[in-house]
Amino acid sequence: MASIMGRFSMSREIYRTGVSVHIIEPGYFRTTIVDEERLREYFQMRYDTADPEVKEYYGKDYLEGLQETTAKLLGLIMSPKIHKVVDAYEHAVLAKFPKPRYVVGLDANILFRLLWHLPEWLSDYLVSRPMPLPQGAL
Repeated sequence: MASIMGRFSMSREIYRTGVSVHIIEPGYFRTTIVDEERLREYFQMRYDTADPEVKEYYGKDYLEGLQETTAKLLGLIMSPKIHKVVDAYEHAVLAKFPKPRYVVGLDANILFRLLWHLPEWLSDYLVSRPMPLPQGAL
């Protein structure tokens, strides 16, 4: 799928060919792509392979805080209803009049949409607020 601007651009480029372009924007769904344990392992691996200066700047507490915060946030917003994404793909491909844009999931339709309309400074504040600070930034 294309980005939002890419969808409009691509749609206009091929409009007269009879081919239509559609975008699917899923929120967070419980899959192996966004798996809590895989994320923990990834964060740990990145920390373990970082340069000593980077490790010193972030500190071990940052790693643990990041792992805990990420698990909590994902636990709150991830949906187990992956069929909603499949349904959107199916509709986009098979419908006689598919939607130009499918925003799938409660988080994508409420949380992310709200963040899109807030001033940058406010959305940055809200998103970064629960995240831990690196040891070197204190």
